Amino acid sequence: MKVGAARDTSVTLQPNSNASSSIVEVDKLYRGAQQNKYTNNYHFIQLPLQYHWKISKSARLPIQLNTGITAGYLAATNALVYSAALGGCLLQG
Repeated sequence: MKVGAARDTSVTLQPNSNASSSIVEVDKLYRGAQQNKYTNNYHFIQLPLQYHWKISKSARLPIQLNTGITAGYLAATNALVYSAALGGCLLQG
């Protein structure tokens, strides 16, 4: 995506004044003409589990059950978030 110039600053946002848990602190703001390229990165740790069960042992009509689940955790990201509250700038925190 294209972004404006980066500005190192510390900003605290509280979108809803009634909810203290929604406070967000950011390290950088991106404002101005969108001329610089930026790539969001997401780093996940995942543990997939699968189960296979052969219900019918018949050669003519094999019936099988396959199922799976994956537990995941977002370990790190440098993604930018658009903020209309700050005049349409992108935030990185």
